[in-house]
Amino acid sequence: MRKALILTGLPLTAIGGIEKIGQNIRDLLLDHQWEVDAKSSHDLIPNALHKANYPLFQYFEPAVQFGWKAYDLVITNNFVGGAIYQTEHTKVITLVHGLFTAAVKQMEAEIPDVVGNFKTEFMLEELAYQNKTKLISISLQVKEELHHHIGETSRLIYNGFDFTFFGKNQDNFRNELNIPPAAIVGLYAGRWSLLEKRPDIILEVSKSFPEIIWIFATDSDIPALEAQNNIRVMKNVPHNQMPKLYNTANFSIQLSSYEGSSNFAMESFASKIPMVSTKVGILREIYVDTKLEDLLIDQSYDRAIVKERAIEKVELLVENITYYNQALLDLYPSVKENFSLERWRKSMLQELDPDANYQPKKYALDNAKSITRLIDEYIIDDLLHSNEAERQIKEFDIIWDKKNIRDAVVHLVENASDTNKMKIISMLQTLEEQISQKDFFYKNLSQELVANIK
Repeated sequence: MRKALILTGLPLTAIGGIEKIGQNIRDLLLDHQWEVDAKSSHDLIPNALHKANYPLFQYFEPAVQFGWKAYDLVITNNFVGGAIYQTEHTKVITLVHGLFTAAVKQMEAEIPDVVGNFKTEFMLEELAYQNKTKLISISLQVKEELHHHIGETSRLIYNGFDFTFFGKNQDNFRNELNIPPAAIVGLYAGRWSLLEKRPDIILEVSKSFPEIIWIFATDSDIPALEAQNNIRVMKNVPHNQMPKLYNTANFSIQLSSYEGSSNFAMESFASKIPMVSTKVGILREIYVDTKLEDLLIDQSYDRAIVKERAIEKVELLVENITYYNQALLDLYPSVKENFSLERWRKSMLQELDPDANYQPKKYALDNAKSITRLIDEYIIDDLLHSNEAERQIKEFDIIWDKKNIRDAVVHLVENASDTNKMKIISMLQTLEEQISQKDFFYKNLSQELVANIK
């Protein structure tokens, strides 16, 4: 069987756009008889280089530690694995999600001398896109930036989204969050990154609208968010709960300094809620020349200016919410077609495996081996790099009933190498410690299998 390696900065179980694309690529290859390994910077052995310069670490270390030449196909993302190159045996395809060089140079007009601080990163980024079999850009903006700043051409494949995942039902979090049914709700969903995402500006904007309830769904504990009565905080919302989150909101808002595409923007669109946004990423292509263009904010790196412009756009949206909702609905069919997951899968397969006959996504895996594969990837490998065992298990349970899980784990143990058996023991003991108090199924399974292994 042919083997592929996917390299990302964060594990594929992380909740982010790059990781979601990695999951989709993994599923696409598995559906077409590839064996797939997914590795991230979290899997690398920490060393002095890691501590001294993270871009250097991500650029060089995967080439040193992951044995990439043994694979038929390696898929890298941005910097990660940049030193890896095409060989006679190994095809290397790099996905370009955004250009660091472009993001920094955009700031130059308002922040003098900023470019001089990132010479190493610029050099590494240019090298990361050389000696590859193919480059794939995820948006027209990124494709143009790659050509302008690096001089490289690329294939444009827009990220695909499962529109059916959003809007399947009307469940929301209003009761849990004590939000009145008639209240207007604004949503920010993303990392608490002050430089790139700038959610602190959204927090300032919220103070001008005490009548609006603001939800911040993010990854960190932010004390400042707890100080306002009109703010609700949701930390690390599981992916399977995201439709429910979007159903709670009337609109969303992002004030990013840079986006290559923006998963948040597309999920908002798929959920049929309009977004106020700086003119970044995929919304530059979807909203421009439509009625929704009114909701885009001209970019600035002066935070006070962005705040004032955002206040104006939120006022415009709230006062004309019916108008903009209808504008989005009018646009929805064409966007759904152009950014569908099925279209993305067909286009991506042509680049990754041109000779393959396309197979539709297998939403229901049909044998214990496939279930085992998911357990091995989601519960064992990534569990060792996070503290999210309970969340991952809960998400897993939604798809697989407990009998299948038990049968698959037993199968996994019976066929594991001695090294992996020790890994499985660690996983099971972690499960027992973290969630068995709430679910005796996992407690019993853990004790039974650990006893058998030992």
